[in-house]
Amino acid sequence: YNEIVDNSPVQSGAYRANHNRTADVPDYFFDETRTAAESPPPELPASKVLYIANGAPYAKKIEDGYPHGQKPDGVYGVSYNSVKARFGL
Repeated sequence: YNEIVDNSPVQSGAYRANHNRTADVPDYFFDETRTAAESPPPELPASKVLYIANGAPYAKKIEDGYPHGQKPDGVYGVSYNSVKARFGL
């Protein structure tokens, strides 16, 4: 989670503040007025599946490297690969 937040591009801060952590069901809620200081990740119960999702209307564009190649390899994809490498998956 922290790697995703740290790798998020920042213009207004809304995208970075809206990475939602949930167990078992993804949460795509988006609040453009939310700031990082207002969104500490919740404690999650033990679960078979952990979701981290962002409901920003432009989240897919960021993941695809837009705008202007700011994150050409995306945010979630880079973090996913990092976790796989860290745990030898």
